Amino acid sequence: MKHKRMALAVGILFAACSIRLLLPYSAHAQAARIETYIAEIYTAQSDGDLQSWIADTLTPSAGQGAGDWYVLTLAQSGMDYDWSGYAKALADKLQTSSMGAVSRQRCVLVLLAIAPEYFDLGETILQETLGQQGIMSYVFGLHLMHNGLQANQSEQAVVKQLCSLQCADGGWSVRGDRGDADVTAMTLQALAAHRDMPDVKIAIERGLQYLSEQQLDTGGYQSFGVANPESAAQVWMALSNLGLNGLTDARFCKNGHTLLDAVEGFRVDAGRYAHTMGGTANANATVQVLMAYLSHQRMVKGMDGLYRYACVPQNTTTAATTTTTITTAVTATASTTTEAAATATPVSTTSTATTAAVTSTMHTIYTSNSTTITTAAAADGSESARNGKIYGIVAVLVVCGAGMGILRLRGKRNPKQYVSIGIGGAVVCLLIGFVRIQSPAEYYGEQSKADAIGTVSLAIRCDVVAGQGQAPANGVILAETEYPIADGDTVLDVLYDAAQANHLQLDVIGTDTLAYVRGIQHLYEFEHGDLSGWMVAVNGADISVGAGGYTLSDGDEILWYYTVDYDSHNAYGKD
Repeated sequence: MKHKRMALAVGILFAACSIRLLLPYSAHAQAARIETYIAEIYTAQSDGDLQSWIADTLTPSAGQGAGDWYVLTLAQSGMDYDWSGYAKALADKLQTSSMGAVSRQRCVLVLLAIAPEYFDLGETILQETLGQQGIMSYVFGLHLMHNGLQANQSEQAVVKQLCSLQCADGGWSVRGDRGDADVTAMTLQALAAHRDMPDVKIAIERGLQYLSEQQLDTGGYQSFGVANPESAAQVWMALSNLGLNGLTDARFCKNGHTLLDAVEGFRVDAGRYAHTMGGTANANATVQVLMAYLSHQRMVKGMDGLYRYACVPQNTTTAATTTTTITTAVTATASTTTEAAATATPVSTTSTATTAAVTSTMHTIYTSNSTTITTAAAADGSESARNGKIYGIVAVLVVCGAGMGILRLRGKRNPKQYVSIGIGGAVVCLLIGFVRIQSPAEYYGEQSKADAIGTVSLAIRCDVVAGQGQAPANGVILAETEYPIADGDTVLDVLYDAAQANHLQLDVIGTDTLAYVRGIQHLYEFEHGDLSGWMVAVNGADISVGAGGYTLSDGDEILWYYTVDYDSHNAYGKD
């Protein structure tokens, strides 16, 4: 008995020492990975020459989204760069552009990080924009106030307003009464500086509980029903701003996975991240992941959040900013990963090929110059198509039978070989049954509906970015057109009909009520700012459910419109 007790004591001591040794090793390993990822991102964007990248690439696109956030992260790294050209370009855009309130606030936030001499301009813009576009104009407005800017409302009044906008489930959202992970995280980032106030503390705890409950088993988050790294990055930034370690807080470790595990899953190659799992590199996803990495680093070092600047006069109502710097060593890294030619998201073709992204159960289409492959819920109803599928399945069964016969003649008795052939044949048969291959000519065209119960009108517009990038000069992608509807047809069904009838490219992910429209006619979300993307209104009012969950009635008027500020409540996304 004595020896057993001694052995047990030694075992417990050994286990305790092992845990004590492994914990810091794990923390150091995570820190090293994050440091490497940060260096990779900067290198992938700049080829190692950051100053030339700032001058030649970022400055010409000042005020347009991802580039601004890269500038902010570099400014907060404590390294010395020449910001004069970028600062002037950004200030000129602020004074001449018709950007929305939130976009102007975001630009001011970046401008003050590199050129505090524009403080007066920033304060003027804050006074003009605070609260003008809903919750996000309070969030970014509060970040500006943390850096000393004053407006026609006090900082405490803005904090109170944000707390009053909290949904019953503990989250915050741009509209509606249900929380959204991204908006909740961004709101918590702004409230973090006031977390010692009793009412704010309660609101923050409710928000954290909401985010913990929304976290997926992968450690990540989803928005509009689709998992993405930006949502995980915003949550990670919120935790860092609150002084919480997003990699060790038990509330944010699900199924053994952390936020770092989640964003790593979207890593395309060294220095680039995708917006969707298995997708191609996305500028907005990459820069937001970078911001999450840097925010975590700052938290570990006891520094303020990424949006707090030591160079800007601080408001006396908030805590002083610690003057500390991070030096990020950017080293050359070789990327050997080749992006796949076809991914899980719709792929646009080159030359004169026309792409389609009309979706069904799997909401995925791949279009080449000669064929359109649609993963469909039901097979083509035509007799010729059914016969073709039957012949194909019979051919597969014959081939599988021949293969098994050859194995038997050769004396192969291993059951695994026969099972492998059978499984392979079954998979091919399923593909034949559920995958429809068409030429573009067969796919496109008007869709007749013998059981129509009425008609609706649909228009697609992008006035707010007319003439920019892929947007047509007049802002009209599709003029108002009538389409027949069957009983139970949704807003999304009619969009698919319009795409087929007018050869429009769509990029839709998710299924049914969770379907999310990322792009229409090559104009994508986040292309014109962090709050840009597609919205839809029916009979003049934005719908509060997904496009696949809104059932239409005869005479309904549908408008898909591109906006640069999701808080915008006007017909075409104009300011």
